[in-house]
Amino acid sequence: MLSFPDFFTACTGRWQIDRTYHYPPTGAVERSHTNSLIQPISGAAKENLLSRLTATGLQVEAEKVVSAPLCPGLTILFHTESESGETRTMNFQALFVPDWYILDPGYYATLQQQIPAIASEETDASQSTISGYYLRDEGYSEKGAVLGRFHYHLHRQSLTMTTFYLQSIAVDRMEMATPATRLRTIVSYQRPEQSIPPTQIELIGFGMERKQVL
Repeated sequence: MLSFPDFFTACTGRWQIDRTYHYPPTGAVERSHTNSLIQPISGAAKENLLSRLTATGLQVEAEKVVSAPLCPGLTILFHTESESGETRTMNFQALFVPDWYILDPGYYATLQQQIPAIASEETDASQSTISGYYLRDEGYSEKGAVLGRFHYHLHRQSLTMTTFYLQSIAVDRMEMATPATRLRTIVSYQRPEQSIPPTQIELIGFGMERKQVL
């Protein structure tokens, strides 16, 4: 089993990703191929992301977050080509902060009311699950920084990330099948106006990700 920080260490490196996307509203199906490079970020980059996180209203134990191995940060560069010929290149950073470093979530405590059932946050006395907040300095479907909730399950070696965009809610689950193979599922919902879990699915994606030996 991979501990929480070991999971993120295992995620670093170069990956080749093949995905299939389904769009239920139209019935369309699309395939894509992605090359991705994932690396850990520096302490200075953590501080920068943390300042953006606290600007959202969350209060955190800043010094511990910057130095703690249980607060991993990654920089992710990827280039995607779809079978239709469209391309997308992004380079963004993400910081993960477990709940025990959160002093006050402020307004964002209400986010949990909109977490879909497939991303429900299980907890147990054995501490085999870890939940918290994460920040991306650039979103995928909308520009600008985005905030989300994450949930790591030790025994399944899986990380579930629920990202709250203005118009949608995306649930992204990553499972480490082997040290060099990840399985990925992505479900994007239309975000409801009320503080209730979403039900209208806009996209479902499935992927296999293979780590490249340098």
